[in-house]
Amino acid sequence: MEGGDTRYYDAFVIYNPDGNDLKFVKELANKLEAPPYNLKFFIPWRDDLPGESRYEASAHMIAMRCRRTLVILSQDFLKSAAADFHLKFAHCLSPGGRGRKVVPILVSKCEVPNIIRPLSYVDFVRPEVRDWSWPRLHAVLKRPQHPNPRDYNSEVEMKELILDAGDRSTRSLWSTGVLTTNFP
Repeated sequence: MEGGDTRYYDAFVIYNPDGNDLKFVKELANKLEAPPYNLKFFIPWRDDLPGESRYEASAHMIAMRCRRTLVILSQDFLKSAAADFHLKFAHCLSPGGRGRKVVPILVSKCEVPNIIRPLSYVDFVRPEVRDWSWPRLHAVLKRPQHPNPRDYNSEVEMKELILDAGDRSTRSLWSTGVLTTNFP
């Protein structure tokens, strides 16, 4: 949009439009884009602009204009080349889930792709927890991507973190994120 408003979205929705995922995506949009949640989603095939390169436009939206990506996991998801591309691109922006960019949503039992297997998911498979899943999903989408440690640590804990970071012997043990031990 030249000279127009630049739209930003709470999430880019990654799904397979050719399977049953579309039914869930419509339910997701109807539920969370309406009050009381009032979220905004970029949903491919609904929000794409005609005449653009689909993959290039999607990559731009994921990287620059969407805070998160919702990955609709199902048997159909695994069959979509576009969904695979979107997931891998979003994961590259947040390797290991550190940037909290990728939010998996399980809508039917399926094989979870290896690159997001370590991430916890929102469960829409089990009917007994489905009502709890909508507010949980909303909370995830509204929380900061890169939280400030001062928001959840006391001043005493922050001082201990600063002291630990200055101790070279402790820091060297944690250099790769995994504790290593020197044996005699």
